Amino acid sequence: MRHIFISFLLLLIIVIIFIPWAMMRGLPGPTAPDPPAPPEEREEPAAPPPADVRQLTIEVAMSGSGRVEAMPLEEYLVGVVAAEMPASFHPEALKAQAVLARTYAVSRLRKLGGSGTAAGADADISDDPDYDQAWIGADKMRDRWGWLSYWSHRRRIEEAVSTTEGVVVTYEGEPIEAVYHSTSGGRTEDALSVWGGEHPYLTSVESPHEDHSPYNLTRHRFTWAELAGLLGLDDGALRALAADQQQQALRVTERTDTGRVSQVHIAGESYCALEIRRRLDLPSTWWEPEKDSEGVTLTARGFGHGVGMSQYGADGMAQRGYSFREIIAHYYPDTSLQSLTDLDKSGE
Repeated sequence: MRHIFISFLLLLIIVIIFIPWAMMRGLPGPTAPDPPAPPEEREEPAAPPPADVRQLTIEVAMSGSGRVEAMPLEEYLVGVVAAEMPASFHPEALKAQAVLARTYAVSRLRKLGGSGTAAGADADISDDPDYDQAWIGADKMRDRWGWLSYWSHRRRIEEAVSTTEGVVVTYEGEPIEAVYHSTSGGRTEDALSVWGGEHPYLTSVESPHEDHSPYNLTRHRFTWAELAGLLGLDDGALRALAADQQQQALRVTERTDTGRVSQVHIAGESYCALEIRRRLDLPSTWWEPEKDSEGVTLTARGFGHGVGMSQYGADGMAQRGYSFREIIAHYYPDTSLQSLTDLDKSGE
């Protein structure tokens, strides 16, 4: 009986193991992949578009270290927008700033036929706002915004850059001279009045939505002695003129069509408004003097040269429902928005 039981058990094991194995051997296996097509029958991938913005790099001269750093163009733009515009501005204003920053950079990008930087470095552009656009890296962003706000502010700027990827402003098919400033004071200036060069799209336009700017109206007080020191004039002579006839101590002799100061006489010396702005560290050239026996108070409107887009004006427009496209169209009349991939600046 015991032998019969063992034989039955062995037979059962064989049935359980062998039969399923034999059945599996008869089942079809996974389908083999089709053999690759002969070389002449393969479909070639589409060629990448010219000037692929994600592949473009820009060489930036760092004013602090004197080094030249190469970085992706779109990554560079994040640093420009962070440096040039408050991160708290409306997303549409940030987008407008990103497009203008890209346009300015492309006009300097030597591999696309641009001019390079005027800073004297062997680079496309400088981070020095005296020559080009300002730029800051992650460390300075954290210093400016703090650790708690860094990620949220950076994310807003990165979104403004990415959603406008490759978009530039053009006039007659060429990137414009994409200048901009903080606050116009209510009306932008014509480029011809500031730099002497005429650009049809850099004309004066109304900019009414700037009341929230801290630079809308500012007052700057100078004693006659302080004014003489800043301008290199004889202190006694200037104070004597002020005591005798204040009109001769300081007199605006010429203004632009928008009302900004163009020429001024101080103690018989003639100065252009740009020099006065630099020497007195004024926010703009749009000011009115109030003179008395002790000195002069200059009430200034706006901040910057006043040409192109007003950043606070753009933010004001965005808060009222205007898109970045409408903002750019307002500040740069007769221009178009165009994809960078459609521009052939290589000269090839």
